[in-house]
Order: sequence, then structure tokens, then C-alpha cells
Amino acid sequence: MDDAGREAASPLPAGKPGGVRIGTGTLVSLRALPAPRPGTPLEPSQLEPLARALGALLGKGRRAASVAGRTPVFVALYRNEERLDAHLVSLGASPAQGSTLFLGLHVTGAVRRARFQSASGADEKIVMNPSGYSISTVLPAFKGYAVLSIGA
Repeated sequence: MDDAGREAASPLPAGKPGGVRIGTGTLVSLRALPAPRPGTPLEPSQLEPLARALGALLGKGRRAASVAGRTPVFVALYRNEERLDAHLVSLGASPAQGSTLFLGLHVTGAVRRARFQSASGADEKIVMNPSGYSISTVLPAFKGYAVLSIGA
């Protein structure tokens, strides 16, 4: 909008799912993701455009976090002076069981112990295992939301 409230041209060029270079940055534009029906899990194919867009933005560098398992799990990392928190959200209708979380050594450092807390009340101490350029652990079963805290 301009000063008078009229619709104005966008200052950015049209984006694409694969990304468009703008100066030293990248602009990605996606269609709205389909909302799942209540009680039905998201299909991995529904998240493919998002994964492709994130790949364009993040590049082929080392990943800070990834999860391998039957149930899709979203991971968001938050670091403060004391610790690194991995916020985990199970995206499926069933609990996430047997999911392996990988965290890059460039974000975790040399710490090998963690604390797992889930929304259902689980509170466990977990040992993280070295795995190449990352550390990993098999997460306890959880549904919905959980936090894995790694720190001093």
C-alpha cells in the first residue's frame, strides 16, 4: 500500500518454490499448504514443496537437526547462554516412536547428555551418541510436543 492506502506494486520480484536470487539473499514463494483433515496425518508428499524451499534457502551445508523415523517430526532449535533446546512436534496422528534425532556438532559442542520432557509429563535423562559430524539419540515415544535440552 502507498501513503494514501492504494495498492502499490510489490518491492520484491515474484518468488518461486526453488528460490530467486535478490542481491546476496534468496526469496522463496510457496502456495498455501493444504490443511490436513482432523484425525488424518500429514502425508510426506504434502510437505515436499516446503522441503524443497528450505533446501534452496539453507543450501547443502551441514544440517543443524534432522529426524529419521516413521512419524514426521518438526524440530526447531533455540540456543541461549546455558543450553540448546530442541523443540519437537510430532506431525502425525499417532505417537512418534523409534524416531532418531540427529544434531550437528557445530551447534551442540561436546555435550553428550540431554534431558527430554514431553507435554504428557515424561521427564527423562538421555545419553547422546557420537555419529560422524553429529550426535544422535533415539527419542522416547511422545505425542504432540516435547523439548530435548542439551547444556551444561
